[in-house]
Parts: sequence; C-alpha cells; structure tokens
Amino acid sequence: NRTYEYSILNLQYNFFGGKMTKFIYLFLFSTLLFNQNYSLYFDGVNDYIDLPEGILEYNEPRTIMVFVKPNNDGFIYSSFNSSTGEYRIEPYQFALKGSDGQWYYAGISVDSVNYGEWVLITGVWDQNDIYFYYNNNLLAQESMVGDLITNTFSGETVIGNSGAHFNGPFDGEIAYAAVWNRALESDEISQIYFNESNIEETNNLVGYWPFYEGAGHTVNDLVSNNHGTINGATWVENIYGCMDDHADNYDSNANIDDG
Repeated sequence: NRTYEYSILNLQYNFFGGKMTKFIYLFLFSTLLFNQNYSLYFDGVNDYIDLPEGILEYNEPRTIMVFVKPNNDGFIYSSFNSSTGEYRIEPYQFALKGSDGQWYYAGISVDSVNYGEWVLITGVWDQNDIYFYYNNNLLAQESMVGDLITNTFSGETVIGNSGAHFNGPFDGEIAYAAVWNRALESDEISQIYFNESNIEETNNLVGYWPFYEGAGHTVNDLVSNNHGTINGATWVENIYGCMDDHADNYDSNANIDDG
C-alpha cells in the first residue's frame, strides 16, 4: 500500500503572523461540528453499536463516512456477513474482501494518524478502485475490481468494533456515521466536509446516524429503519469553548476548543 504524507489541515497560509490560519481552522472545525451537540464515546474494550444486516449488498458500490476523534486503530465501522460481504473502515484505511478471497486496502501509515483530533474519514469503492479520504483530501487509491466475496463468514454489522469476532474495539469518540450505496465524488465529500447538513441532500443515502439523541440505548437512522442498538458506548455532551487555561476567555467546562 502507498503511504501518503499529510496534515489534518494543510492550508499553507501564514497571514498576520498565523492569525489567519487559526481563524480558518476554527471556522472549518466549528462547521464540521455543526449541530453536533452529542457524540458517543467508545472505551476500546467491548463497546459497539449493533446495526441491522443488509444495509449494503455484496455487488453494490459504496461510501462509508464517519466523523471521529480516534485514540487507537480500532474498527470504526465494519460488516462481516455471509450474504453481503466483508468490509471495514479504520482510522488509517478502508478495506474490502474481494471475490477472490483477498483483502484489498487503501490507506495511510498508522504513524500518520493524528490521534485525539477530530477528523472526517471517508472510504469509497466504485467497484473498480478503493479511495481513502481524510477530511476532504484524497490520500490513497488502490484497485479492486468486481464484487465482494460471500458465504465466507457469518458476522454482524457494527459501529465501533469488529463485526467478526469483536476483537477490534475502537477507542475514541464518534459524532456521526453515514452510508451510501454509490461512490461519492470528491466534490461531494468536500461539500459535506464544509457543512454536514449536505449529507441529507445527496442521492443514494441508505443510512445516516447523527447521534443527536444524547441519552438512551438507540441511535436513530434518519434515512430508513436501520436503527442501531448501543452496547456500552456512553454519551458525551459537546461543550464548545476556549480550553486554553491561560486565556481570558478560558472555559473550564469546555471539551471542544473553539478558541
């Protein structure tokens, strides 16, 4: 697999002693978290969200998008099903098992992941190539032609763990997840990156879990009836404010720094 060097925000602006760069960063970050009052924390041990099977078929193109703050390399979204195929997205790669029984990967070096920072991760497969995006940057592309293999493993579709043996627990926060049964274009991913509300304006959206509930054991799918059941993951209220304890506007209650 190819390794791509990147940064979370490669603006390459340095106006006014870096003040413009900070302003643009804070604007983009606040836009990414638009309407995200809550997220779910996964402990990296045994937490997960159980989803219905059959959200995607083995012979469909797909896009998996998640907005996360990872602390480890656990599975963010995965599906291991005998009739619909096997695939998974992690903080550093998007992987699918082809009809030849081999895993195919598009991703970056594990050492390149910025742990503890919010990032929009998107995996795309158009039945010819796999694409891996960080925020709105395409960082990797690998070939995989055909369909997914079937009748190999009977597992589950889950958020925050491996749907195979539950041996890939994710440690970190997830603010939302979305699934399409088509390959999104780069400009569509950029539009969502700048404004999450564009998700619901796209075609072929088959699952969207914005984690707006803030309590309870269910995450609702705003597109269909693919509602998820929370197992262990805990709700986190997103409180915006300045987290610099040396600043005049420091907010001791904030858990998301908005400057």
